[in-house]
Amino acid sequence: MDITTSELVKTLTGKGEVYEDGTKICNASYKLRIRQEFIITERKEKVEGHQETKGTISGCDIYLLLEKEKLTLHLNDGKRLDFFVKNERGVIYATGGLYGS
Repeated sequence: MDITTSELVKTLTGKGEVYEDGTKICNASYKLRIRQEFIITERKEKVEGHQETKGTISGCDIYLLLEKEKLTLHLNDGKRLDFFVKNERGVIYATGGLYGS
């Protein structure tokens, strides 16, 4: 029987910009946690599974962002992350992985 586990593989913090459909909405501070799922096979092989990115965002009107279905965070290192805001505390869930520079 295979066993599934997950590990925190990266934490990213910084200041970035939030966009909707190419239009800048605000500057924001972010903290992202990237977790990697691993499947341990019966032969004790460790295989990468799903990667999940969650975090928090602040510095924007969270209530405005809650109304949006798809936003893009431009991180300070040039990477981008598509996301949505989960709640009024600024919790965000990525809808994909990091991409770009």
